[in-house]
Amino acid sequence: MALRELADAQLGRYAFKAMTTWGNMADYQHFLPRLLKLITYSDSDIEKDVLWGKMEMAGWATWSAAEHAAVRAVLLEWWT
Repeated sequence: MALRELADAQLGRYAFKAMTTWGNMADYQHFLPRLLKLITYSDSDIEKDVLWGKMEMAGWATWSAAEHAAVRAVLLEWWT
């Protein structure tokens, strides 16, 4: 199944267990674009605070400028 087809119900548990139980930073970075897209939906059950904490755990501060810009673009679009 393509990443863009994964639903909230399919990724919600992963979002909670990412890096502490399942996977590593590379895995998290792979799923993060879809997770960010899913949290923009009002009916999403993915806990935003958990998502931010996992970003920190994945070393968000050390990611490239392009990765920062991509995440910020999604968040700015969502907040506006």
